[in-house]
Amino acid sequence: GGFLSAIFDEMFGWCVNMEREVLPDRGSRIFTANLSIDYRRPVSKNNTYLLKCRICKVVRNKKVYLDGAIESLSGQTLTEGKSLYVLTGLSQASRNRKQPTSE
Repeated sequence: GGFLSAIFDEMFGWCVNMEREVLPDRGSRIFTANLSIDYRRPVSKNNTYLLKCRICKVVRNKKVYLDGAIESLSGQTLTEGKSLYVLTGLSQASRNRKQPTSE
């Protein structure tokens, strides 16, 4: 379980880092505020898996909500995760910048 949590934390961190690249204050720091993992099925070693990650919502360019999954190559969800990351060191202007809508 701990190894899978570490995989999710790393995967979510990469996603947040890519989101941070579009902000004017690229010098901000990233912290995991919350990480929740749901273990659906066993994940055995020596297999190949698909890792999925998406950013669900960004609030005031500071809070980044994500979800993700580890799937077998046949598409079966084995483990799911959700996370909240916080970006610190942003200027007030960056926090208030309007986010583009995905709708």
